[in-house]
Amino acid sequence: MERGVKNVFALKGGFHGWKNAGYPIEVGSIDDPVQVHFSDASNSPDGTVSINVTLNTNKKPVSIISLEIGFEPNLLTNPGVVISPIIKQGTPTDRILSTITPAEGILRLDFKPASQTRASLNAIIPDGVIATVTFDVAPETKSGTKVNLNVAPDAMDSKKRFFRTIGQNTTIIIESVAAINSISMKEHGMEMSAEEQASDKVRCAIKGMEIKKSAMVEMEHDGRTLYFCSKEQMEMFEKNPTKYLRVISIGNIDVNINILTRELMETMGMSDMMMEIEGMDKATHYISAYLTDKKTGVFIPAHSVDKDSGKKMENFKIQIIVISSDGEVQKPQMNYVEMMKYHAAGFNLAKSGNYKIKVILEAADIEL
Repeated sequence: MERGVKNVFALKGGFHGWKNAGYPIEVGSIDDPVQVHFSDASNSPDGTVSINVTLNTNKKPVSIISLEIGFEPNLLTNPGVVISPIIKQGTPTDRILSTITPAEGILRLDFKPASQTRASLNAIIPDGVIATVTFDVAPETKSGTKVNLNVAPDAMDSKKRFFRTIGQNTTIIIESVAAINSISMKEHGMEMSAEEQASDKVRCAIKGMEIKKSAMVEMEHDGRTLYFCSKEQMEMFEKNPTKYLRVISIGNIDVNINILTRELMETMGMSDMMMEIEGMDKATHYISAYLTDKKTGVFIPAHSVDKDSGKKMENFKIQIIVISSDGEVQKPQMNYVEMMKYHAAGFNLAKSGNYKIKVILEAADIEL
């Protein structure tokens, strides 16, 4: 029965509720709940599961969606989410997607209006794929392992009245895609290199987030192929590339620096992750950095695992220094964000004028 509805009584042809008792159940709607389900689960060769979250509103005016995705943390790690391009930025249907992990094995997604304008509050979220969720597959997970995902959704209209909802769960079978590809390539004399296998996953040129290449929009810029989570983000980047991405070369290494305002982070659903960074409550910008090989473009990981002990080891640290036009120096502690696989910190760039950016690469501490 629909949440929040009291004094519900049956009439011929369907169910109805008293006025102001909650969202009224229209004739026949008891059999057509808002559906949220998973679809198109796939593995990529780099050990990542990518799965779409699909909405079917059954013609109901859904404006707000919240859902909790349950997963097995011993098998799936580092959950990541990208909002779908069908929820277009700068339009009334634009939504902020915020993500949190309230407990181990639970990922919560909240789709809320991007602004408090009447048009945004009353806008209806379209049916279809609303987000893509990715997980890293734990290294010890064997091929053929079945992994369960379940979803518990809530859906509301613009006045925050609940609809009846149903979440359809799924089971993913983990396949050793890398091994299958390797065997197939060997048979044809075309074995993939490590760089080619890693190339299935790319970084968003604005967010710095790693996403499966097939889900991205790409463009050529200054001799490089750049990738974006949506066409709207690509168009935003084209208007002012250096506003969002700076690349500083140190020898044969490229330091890729993404610069985002607090407002843009919130619009893209990254506010919860942003606030985990110490000092971000007083910052105006979120700056992140990761390394790639200058020649191949391959991502250089900040951590590795010792083969003998299994211990996770730090390879390097990145420190960014920002200097304002009047000489003020900001050098906050850069935090390593495990889910995003980059270093990040908050900076206050409220002063007008030009800022200089310096990068220091620090070698990891050596245990003697």
